Amino acid sequence: ETMARTRQAFVDAMDDDLNTPSAVAALQKLRGETNKALDGGLSGDTRRFVREEFRSLGAVLGLLQSDDWQFKSQPKLVVSGTSGGEKAGLSDEEIGAKIAARLAAKQSKNYKLADQLRAELASQGITIEDRPDGTSRWKR
Repeated sequence: ETMARTRQAFVDAMDDDLNTPSAVAALQKLRGETNKALDGGLSGDTRRFVREEFRSLGAVLGLLQSDDWQFKSQPKLVVSGTSGGEKAGLSDEEIGAKIAARLAAKQSKNYKLADQLRAELASQGITIEDRPDGTSRWKR
């Protein structure tokens, strides 16, 4: 049902004089609903179906066409002072601590510190995604 609704919203947007902002918004809405469903658990078949639907709709706009391995590959982080391209970076615990400190800074309205912590994480290849419910998710 969600997929059919998304596909129809996407097609309607494209039929409306190539209204790409609305088409991308339909994809974003599907992404949000998919993330919620993933938290509850989805079967492998459903995951593959959703991925193919994203690719099918995204192909119209030239989006979401990377191979699976490109989505899954982790960047190799190199910190100054390491030698020979050795993989380095923050541990999950260190990342969690910095994110907790960032959240505390945001709650106390110290946005300068929150931005500084986000920039520190970004320099290590860590992306923070702030969610509408006030929580944050991170990925390398």
